[in-house]
Amino acid sequence: MVEVVNWQEVNNVWKKKRDEGKLTEEVELLSEERLAQWKLFWPGDWTIVEYKRLEQLYDNIMKTNNIVTAIQEDQAKKLCMFSLMADKKIVDNKDATREMKMYQDTIKSAGFEPKNARNYGDFESVGELMSYLVKLGFKPKFYDGNNRDEVDFTIKNQQSWLSRLVRNEPSIVELVEQRRDGYKVQQILEEEGMTDDELEAYDGMGMNTEWEDGDELFDAELDDEE
Repeated sequence: MVEVVNWQEVNNVWKKKRDEGKLTEEVELLSEERLAQWKLFWPGDWTIVEYKRLEQLYDNIMKTNNIVTAIQEDQAKKLCMFSLMADKKIVDNKDATREMKMYQDTIKSAGFEPKNARNYGDFESVGELMSYLVKLGFKPKFYDGNNRDEVDFTIKNQQSWLSRLVRNEPSIVELVEQRRDGYKVQQILEEEGMTDDELEAYDGMGMNTEWEDGDELFDAELDDEE
């Protein structure tokens, strides 16, 4: 009897392992790659179990402390190694005084004391809050049509001034049309290969030229020359 595989269940299992950070433990190739990354990140010779312990402790320190500089990250790494070194000596019934002193000194110098720790769910800035809201699906509407600051009022004033300028100038429409017609005439003359002197002679032809989109250019002066 052929066993039917529910791929949805398989995907859910792999997704759960990925979310728990255990995916690399299940895939040999990924596990070897992770081991190489650990050796590069953590100085010294550690076992797989010790690497996992270092990673877990480092991740907790990064989550519960406000670490923003490379020096703090390096201190966090040293704190993890001092902690593991002390634990190994304690388990072996050896004197761990030196390791514990280095551990305590690092906590103080790096500011990793409990009084300075933060809750992982706390927001340290408005940027973190907005990033969290965006991940939840929030889509900010940056402008709602209301004037709320100096920039909005400045833009509104410029728009009002331009509107009054256009409406209070009855000849502006004609000026725009003349400039448009002149530009179109100049383009046609350039395509016909006229010289610069000839173009200058026709520079103001837009003032007395009629133009309709899709129709040929009609110019009385050109007809007379022909």
